[in-house]
Amino acid sequence: MSTLLKRKASFFVSWEMILVYVFLLLNVLMMVYIPYIYFEPGSLAMIVQSAMIPAMMVFGMIFILLLGDIDVSVASIMLMSAMVMGYVYGAVGNAFIAIACALLTGMLCGFFNGVLVAKLRLPAVIVTIASSMLFRGIVKVIMGTASLNTYPKWLKVLSWDSLAGIPVSLLSFILVGIVFGLLLHATRFGRIVYAMGNNAVAAEYSGLRTTRIKIAVFVITGFMAGLCSLFYIGLYSGIDSSAGTGLELDVIAICALGGVSTAGGKGNIFGPLIATLIYGFLFYMLGLFGVEANTRKIITGLILIITVSLPMIRDRIAARVHKNR
Repeated sequence: MSTLLKRKASFFVSWEMILVYVFLLLNVLMMVYIPYIYFEPGSLAMIVQSAMIPAMMVFGMIFILLLGDIDVSVASIMLMSAMVMGYVYGAVGNAFIAIACALLTGMLCGFFNGVLVAKLRLPAVIVTIASSMLFRGIVKVIMGTASLNTYPKWLKVLSWDSLAGIPVSLLSFILVGIVFGLLLHATRFGRIVYAMGNNAVAAEYSGLRTTRIKIAVFVITGFMAGLCSLFYIGLYSGIDSSAGTGLELDVIAICALGGVSTAGGKGNIFGPLIATLIYGFLFYMLGLFGVEANTRKIITGLILIITVSLPMIRDRIAARVHKNR
């Protein structure tokens, strides 16, 4: 019985529950200080819109970080996918072909990264920095300083419409979260990802197809970046060659805030889900209080540093306490 009570107690002080408390606190603060905005019918949609652009890329990044790798090219992949979708739609006028090409572009970019990291065993951070420059450079060469606005008009449904009072983007986020939660926590694929993150060498020697799994994870991440391009276009109706700059840092910050270890092997889906909503609230509230975009980037950077440092500090304190017993 005491063991059960200890488990319940540890659950209520877990990192994920702390994030829930923070999320609830943000709601209370907003209700108290700006109730006239909080209770407006469109407020929930605006908060969700603030988070949905990085949100879809968060799911792929979780798997990358669990492997102990990192992908800083996701924003450039999103931009590349959006560009392909725009040009294909302008050429053929078929929305479904254009969307399929966007998703395929994301997967091919992810495959490119995955092969370099898994097959050639190059450091993921170096590969994805280089590929980020490559993909964005291609977009800049093709588009120059022009904007691209030839997209299906109904994509706005993803970012602006609601179903039974609930934003379509939030419903999409929850649905994708469930799918990725099952993939990570209820399949052999997810168990292998955890095993590789904890000890890649042991996983390889145990006969697991680690190379294929790693490539698959990068392909999935590319696919999610391609999917994110649909939500980006739905929100902004177009792109230029600078679209999404720095968005990869928001994605990594959300994952780190959600308790996913950048060293690999630790983390789950639930933490980043709550962290995404916290990000949306913070982004929206900072905008309401007139905080400029550059200052928001400073805050994002501080959050990333703090959240990466906290697990290490916690482990050191726990080790000292255990040593002094």
